[in-house]
Amino acid sequence: MAPCSLHPNDAYTVGWISALPIEMAAAKGMLDEEHGDPQTPPQQADDNNYLLGRVGKHNVVVACLPKDEIGSSSAAVVARDMLFTFPNIRVGLLVGIGAGIPNYDRDDEKDVRLGDVVISSDKRNGGVVVYDFGKRLGDGSFEAVYALDRPPRSLRTALARLEMEHEMRENRIPQYLEAMLEKYPRLKNKGFLCPGQPKDLLFHADYQHQGGKSCETCDREKVTRREPEVRLDTNPVIHYGIVATGSSVVKHAPTREEIRQRHKAICLEMEAAGLMNNFPCLVIRGISDYADSHKNDQWQPYAAATAAACAKELLEYIQPRDVDETRAAKDVLNQVSESLLRIEDHSATTRGLILTNQEDQFRAKVIFWISSLDFAAKYRDSIGRRQIGTGLWLLDSAAFQAWLTGLHQTMFCPGMPGAGKTIMASIVIDHLLSTFPDTDVAVAYFYCAYKEQHEGKDLVAALLRQLVQQLPALPEAVNDLYMRHHQRRTLPTRHELSEVLRSVASGFSQVFLVVDALDECWEENNTRAEFLHSIKEVKLFANTLVTSRPIPAIERVFEQEPKQEIRASDGDVRAYVEAKIETELNHVSAKPSLQTEIVDKVAAKAKGMFLLAKLHVDSLANKPSIRDLREALDVLPEGIDDTYNTAMERVLSQSPDNVRLAKRVLSWFVYALRPLAVQELQHALAVRIGDVNLNEEALPFVGHLLSVCAGLVTIDTESNIIRLVHYTTQEYFERTRREHLPDGPISVASACLTYLSFDAFAEGHCKGDHELLSRLAQYPLLSYSAQYWGNHACGDHERLVVGLALDVLEHKPKLASAIQVVDSLRLGPPGYGQHFRKNITGLHIAASFGLINTSCLLLDNGADVNAQGGNYGSALYVASSKGHETIVQLLLNKGADVNAQGRNYGSALQVASSEGYETIVQLLLNKGADVNARGGNYGSALLAASCKDHETIVQLLLNKGADVNAQGRRYGNALQAASSMGHEKTVQLLLDEGADVNAQGGRFGNALQAALFIGHETTMQLLLDKGADFNAQGGAYGNALSVASFQGDEKIVQLLLNEGADVNAQGGRYGNALQAASSMGHETTVQLLLDKGADVNAQGGCHGNALYAASSKGHETIVQLLLDKGAAW
Repeated sequence: MAPCSLHPNDAYTVGWISALPIEMAAAKGMLDEEHGDPQTPPQQADDNNYLLGRVGKHNVVVACLPKDEIGSSSAAVVARDMLFTFPNIRVGLLVGIGAGIPNYDRDDEKDVRLGDVVISSDKRNGGVVVYDFGKRLGDGSFEAVYALDRPPRSLRTALARLEMEHEMRENRIPQYLEAMLEKYPRLKNKGFLCPGQPKDLLFHADYQHQGGKSCETCDREKVTRREPEVRLDTNPVIHYGIVATGSSVVKHAPTREEIRQRHKAICLEMEAAGLMNNFPCLVIRGISDYADSHKNDQWQPYAAATAAACAKELLEYIQPRDVDETRAAKDVLNQVSESLLRIEDHSATTRGLILTNQEDQFRAKVIFWISSLDFAAKYRDSIGRRQIGTGLWLLDSAAFQAWLTGLHQTMFCPGMPGAGKTIMASIVIDHLLSTFPDTDVAVAYFYCAYKEQHEGKDLVAALLRQLVQQLPALPEAVNDLYMRHHQRRTLPTRHELSEVLRSVASGFSQVFLVVDALDECWEENNTRAEFLHSIKEVKLFANTLVTSRPIPAIERVFEQEPKQEIRASDGDVRAYVEAKIETELNHVSAKPSLQTEIVDKVAAKAKGMFLLAKLHVDSLANKPSIRDLREALDVLPEGIDDTYNTAMERVLSQSPDNVRLAKRVLSWFVYALRPLAVQELQHALAVRIGDVNLNEEALPFVGHLLSVCAGLVTIDTESNIIRLVHYTTQEYFERTRREHLPDGPISVASACLTYLSFDAFAEGHCKGDHELLSRLAQYPLLSYSAQYWGNHACGDHERLVVGLALDVLEHKPKLASAIQVVDSLRLGPPGYGQHFRKNITGLHIAASFGLINTSCLLLDNGADVNAQGGNYGSALYVASSKGHETIVQLLLNKGADVNAQGRNYGSALQVASSEGYETIVQLLLNKGADVNARGGNYGSALLAASCKDHETIVQLLLNKGADVNAQGRRYGNALQAASSMGHEKTVQLLLDEGADVNAQGGRFGNALQAALFIGHETTMQLLLDKGADFNAQGGAYGNALSVASFQGDEKIVQLLLNEGADVNAQGGRYGNALQAASSMGHETTVQLLLDKGADVNAQGGCHGNALYAASSKGHETIVQLLLDKGAAW
């Protein structure tokens, strides 16, 4: 007999119900500690057997239904007895296995797979529907009964937090499963390991099981193609949606589909109906089958474990105080009748309050998903620097007033460096916000910054975010965009964001956009061109104001737009200098004539540049006497470079200690790859080579840092970022750093590596999230050092820091600490880094950064050249993926396996082909790389090069014997890959080399369908000219006509029909072209197909027929059109 629990029965606040022994076993595996038997034994009427323990901060009671008893009534009895024995239970969890209901309709895709987890959740109800109980309405339709009670508020709040966290990082299910199997290794032999994705088979709904306990004899051609066909990892995905519960086990796919269509359910189970009104709870189900005739028990233990792990993670987000504030479940039940009467009277009000809270949380999550960029702090800091009364000349100008009162106007505001463009942009924003306080006018803004590079897509996303923030509720278009990508775990394209932005903007009477410092957007990788394209799109529906230095390439874009040069007026500069004198030259306050002289001479030298005025006043403030000040006033430098030279002369004239400190400070600003917080810089400067721990007494005073840099450094108080005073300061040091800061890269790299090698990290990675958060808070430079040390160590000076690099790379615990931090930044916010790459080696890291000297020494010291690690595979794979030719040659000379398999791209040859590194491809081929090696995301090197349009590499691979018709994975073959991207020249090359124009396979079935899907008419015509069969069957859409109809491309539909395409050809997700067009709402295409003889009543596809497809999507005009043509319900 187990010992009694040390806790009384009323100390248990969470009830956990399982239906099967394997579910209870999984629950036990998730307990952080076990408590023994109840202190107060159950009464004779209570037949439950309880498992007591702790999960996180909660005392939990687990109970299981009696063996061979399943269903709602048995669950209700177990719950009732549990609440009697443990009277203080306040929240409940129904955790176990269920059947998944995938949905691959484009508009509402739910990619539910075996091993995934479904949590009951719905805005309208508790997320549980009784699918086989309800009432028949007068019109013949069936209205189901929803379980009345929603989960307690504490559960719903935690659920919102859980979902939000998983937007930014992976869930912790794999971590908890690993811990369970380590604690109970016997479970590995009991089916609790993941069976593997190849055993996850979703057969067509109309295909029956062929017999036997497994599907070995079932036709694999009847397996539904999913995108992606194989996920990149086996980590379960958590889905939120409606759980359908009923009285019997469903093993019939058509019934499953009927339930999906009627109730929008994504999961089936049998117990929830007995609990939701008697035991306020949340339903969590691990998916073990698809409710079809192929159902078997193979996935049940693993699915039970994933559900239990999900429940454990959820409990971590439930605060004990929230549970304590939740009413005890038994108290709720005692007042059910009274509550029902009150709910009947006040249901609208209650529902509104609950929805408001949930909708606010959901809205915040979606806004962050749209864009994490928030420029509010930048705006507040900039407007806070404004001298009161300045900038009015722009607001009063005729050009600005015309822009302000016009519609869809653009104004270009060029200005010389230091003219105050950012302050002026902030003045405009402030004016707009005060002029248009009403919500029907939207004001948005975007600050470009040299060290914070963004793409054109980021501008659109940030603008959309700001517009949505100004609305009381999420627009439908935004909600649809989020839901479309949320289930697929993808991000929207710029085109999608632009479409939604236009839709949202149309809800405002006017939209204003201010873009500052466009010139600081990089030209590399076409970034600035993309940004300009995004601005051009926004100009169509917004009043747009853009500031920039007068760069010819930018000026040409806006040459037809009204222009207003930003140049600080003499009055503004004088007001600014007068204010600076009061705060920084107060020792001249008793000399009015000197003050006037300072204002006159500084304003004259500034020549319309606030930056020069600031630097001149800073230089005067440093003078020890009035005489020195007057002498300096007479020789103020003329231009910006002269002013910076003078500032550097002041820096270099200080004491040796201050000069050294100033150079270290400036080196960090000039060479750092992102902006630094004040605390990061303090820690960077406190480090000395040889330190084994941080000496907090070495942290420099912030005021002293600003002082020794002679006005070249400033702090943004709102964001706590310390930086160079202006973008031109960065440019000045870019030109002069070899003269002023020759040791900068070595200094920065040495500090990063010394920091990473601290004894504090010798124990390795943090074992929990709180520990990691604490480490990052205690060592603020850790994240920067871990992420960027290699960028600073590479190059000619690598040999000077190689010893420090080896101290980290050859020390496994310290290396693990650094990798955990890097991966926590990549996977989500700091503090969630438990899924980092634990088997990566120092050689992988050195190869990734291109550190040739470090790699040589690691190999000389015995590093395994073929060690596998992380997402990379081998070091050769890493070097090939980064384009480090010298490292590739070194590794090959040291015996690297040229054909070793990696992960995403299969082999070094495939990843080099994908990235377009022609020299490395040649090198690998010369060393014996298998040109036809299979594996990876693309299947082969030729597919990778064809998909990325690397024409020269395609030719090189073909010359080396690449099989032009080799089958791949997602794209089937090289021709289909090139066609799917519209790479016309590569398509021509492959055809000339003998590619089979009608080869089948892949996502699209064949190359013609791939070209049609993206609407690339030229490629389509090229394939047709080469004999492509437009009636060929295959792929997700069945045939070429169905693809074109699905896309609503009338021109191509007409062309295919003219060429003889079979208008009634069957196949694919939608069964035929008419159903595809009807489902997508393409009215003109539907009419065209009907005119060409499409069978209006043809059966098949996911909707059954065209009429049902149109009606289910609400396309009323098409419904009427089909009915007029004789469609039958």
